[in-house]
Amino acid sequence: MDHDNGQNDSFSGGNSSGSETREQLHLLCKHLLLHAQFVFHDYNMISIEKEKEARKARVESKLIDYSVNGGGGGGMKRSSMTKKMVETPNILQSCVALGAKILFERKVRKVLQKLALRQKEKFPLTKLCVEWLPLSCFDSYSQLALSIGHEHTIDVSISQGGMVVTSFSDDGEFQMVNFESSEEFEMFAMMEIERVAKNV
Repeated sequence: MDHDNGQNDSFSGGNSSGSETREQLHLLCKHLLLHAQFVFHDYNMISIEKEKEARKARVESKLIDYSVNGGGGGGMKRSSMTKKMVETPNILQSCVALGAKILFERKVRKVLQKLALRQKEKFPLTKLCVEWLPLSCFDSYSQLALSIGHEHTIDVSISQGGMVVTSFSDDGEFQMVNFESSEEFEMFAMMEIERVAKNV
């Protein structure tokens, strides 16, 4: 049923209670630590480029005469009029968002496994197919498509601790909803499976 891209396989196991094992938490911490290093590196590279542009602007400004009537007494240099803005890399916010996305995705994967078992037991004639967009575990979002039968598709976008679900069918029916828990998504998806199965 599930055509998986292998992303975060280590987080897809465990029991159904939602608790993380020591190994899973250790791996999650390693992911977030590495992500923090990436964020800080990108911040430094951007800061270096901005500093180069600022130095270039200062050099160019020295070639312009800002004095009154061409004299040097009443002039005001541009550099004294500008204030340097202090920017931060927002490492903590980025790591919290990524960690929430990883944990939420793990819950969604468990839900998909439960849906597959229920579908085989109750609606064996209704085919389910899950395809994950091949993204890195360090991306800020995850994307998947859940096909129910041959005419109904559910697109799911996961970011931080929530998801946007878009459901549409070949007859033009369209629906978009936001869920903040995997339980809500499970109820919605099961209702969609039952509705499609009745028309098979």
